[in-house]
Amino acid sequence: MNTEEKNQVIPNEIAIQELFAFKKKHNKGITLEDVENSTAILDAIQDGRLSGLDGTPKYTLEEKILNDEGGVFLEEIVFDKTRIKPTQLAALANGIDMQKNSYGFSLKCMAFLIGQPVAILDKLSKEDFKFVQDFTQSFM
Repeated sequence: MNTEEKNQVIPNEIAIQELFAFKKKHNKGITLEDVENSTAILDAIQDGRLSGLDGTPKYTLEEKILNDEGGVFLEEIVFDKTRIKPTQLAALANGIDMQKNSYGFSLKCMAFLIGQPVAILDKLSKEDFKFVQDFTQSFM
């Protein structure tokens, strides 16, 4: 969905500034152009689904994940991990052939950062997965 089609809670210019400041904390080499190309993240900020960039980021899913009984299983992701430490990285890589399964390793890292099992990534909507994929790149 195009940004103009949604009700924007936060103007684009402010969203860019907030995201740039956040990403700069995690990646000193980030450029304004990199931030401007982070459309899934900027959309989430503008829509009010991503908050807490000055502390612990929280993302409200576009499509809640339901349990087998139809109740809500997951509706918000809290990013209380914004770094993968070397020993954690080694544990995540354990048993993975990086040349043959680098994408599997990437999925394990994403799941670790959102505090969920890898299988939950399959249950995310296309838009929510794109957001998680883009946002977690800031921490890898």
